[in-house]
Amino acid sequence: MGYHTYEKDIGTTDEGEPIIRTYEWRTCDTCGVKMTEGYCIEGGKEYFCNDHEPEDFLDSYESSEDTETYDTYWTQWD
Repeated sequence: MGYHTYEKDIGTTDEGEPIIRTYEWRTCDTCGVKMTEGYCIEGGKEYFCNDHEPEDFLDSYESSEDTETYDTYWTQWD
């Protein structure tokens, strides 16, 4: 799976409540590299880095637009 999360306790508030920071990242389904940009296929079913653009990406992207789901795209993540 290409989407990952990790929660880390980074301290407490003045009231003693825990402060939790959530880290999230995506990895390429082909090579496993951690990505800050790349291809998202069908709303996150698959992720690919720039070096592994899916062969059918353009067709999937156009189909996503035709059905107005907009769930296949290239993007940058924070």
